Amino acid sequence: MSRWTRICLLVVLLPAAAASTGTPPAAHDCHAPGRPADDQEDRRWQAFLQDVDSYRACISDFAAESERAAVAHREAARKAVADWNDFVRRELNAPADFPWPPGQE
Repeated sequence: MSRWTRICLLVVLLPAAAASTGTPPAAHDCHAPGRPADDQEDRRWQAFLQDVDSYRACISDFAAESERAAVAHREAARKAVADWNDFVRRELNAPADFPWPPGQE
């Protein structure tokens, strides 16, 4: 492998490796309620059911926010690739200067 090829591989692979070590996705901070014993008074059971509704709402909100973030990340990735493709077409005169696969005229 030539020195130039190794340098090109480093330039391509190092940012990808650094990106893969990014911040892990956040975990939800919702807390599941503990179920009271079946023979508990109605007041305690009603409080549990309210806590169940709160837990469900918390999980639903977290899931919706995570989905919105995923959409934003996909859009950012799509835009970055489009920027790269525009650069290649505009500045590198591809495919005329860089035919693919290599060796084709």
